[in-house]
Amino acid sequence: MEKGFVPYKQAFALNKLEMLPDISYGYYSKNTSGKYKLDDITYFQSIEPGEPHKNDTVIHAPLYQQAFEWFEKEHNIFVDRTTHTSVNEVLGFDYKLKSWRFPPITIEFEEPYDEFDREKANIACLNKLIEIIKK
Repeated sequence: MEKGFVPYKQAFALNKLEMLPDISYGYYSKNTSGKYKLDDITYFQSIEPGEPHKNDTVIHAPLYQQAFEWFEKEHNIFVDRTTHTSVNEVLGFDYKLKSWRFPPITIEFEEPYDEFDREKANIACLNKLIEIIKK
């Protein structure tokens, strides 16, 4: 289930942008060594919405779906995924950010074939979305 959650680095940036999901299914908290780990919902009930982004010990961990929906709702930026196929196989994917405010932005990947890894593609899209909103 952890693969459905936004990684800590992106979750922290989203919390700083005040992206707080209506319903949180997980959160990152500091362990004794000072590193953040993903905790499940059973311990999350005591955290009030709006509180964690002001506190660096607890960070909301939104699902990818919640993060992308927030960018659509709050900033009118959409992720468009196009699949390129032949008769027998998937040839590749194109990921573009689209909005009425700017021309489409194509997501570039560091490594060949990263576009085939859904998690790496989601992270690349989130990083670009965060970068756009910070500007």
